[in-house]
Amino acid sequence: MILERKRRIDARFRLQANADTPDGMLLQYLIDLDSRSANSLIFQHLRMTLLPLVYQELGELSPEQLKFKVLEAVTALEDYGASIRQMFHIERQICIERQMVPVAIVSNGNGSAEKSADANPNSRKEQANSNGSPQETEAPEEKEEESFFIEGAGTPADCDQFFIGLD
Repeated sequence: MILERKRRIDARFRLQANADTPDGMLLQYLIDLDSRSANSLIFQHLRMTLLPLVYQELGELSPEQLKFKVLEAVTALEDYGASIRQMFHIERQICIERQMVPVAIVSNGNGSAEKSADANPNSRKEQANSNGSPQETEAPEEKEEESFFIEGAGTPADCDQFFIGLD
């Protein structure tokens, strides 16, 4: 059985930044990672941010396929944002009239705002027990998984053979 060799693209980038800048700190972080982790991280972030634009520019997908790819990337970005918020214990916020407002704040119809009990799935919720008195219950723990991962060539899972002997 003859295996067809896939065409590979090899690109090298030279990035420079002052060490005391955010860009310098990012570069140092990537340099400190092993090559497999750095490659995977870079490709994943590029997929989340640029891949829909690449698909659009190539024009090879139907409108439905393109919409799916865009939604996949947006979902990955939103999941990644939720992961970062959870890591730093920060409530989700939106910008309304140039002010950051927690998403859990909703309008009650009369112009004032109140906290929604259902807006935060990790908050304690009161439920009535059999005798009618309120009973506090914990919301179920969310699964800790990287649902923001978009599959693609360039990840260690897809092309381990490219990384053999590089570490």
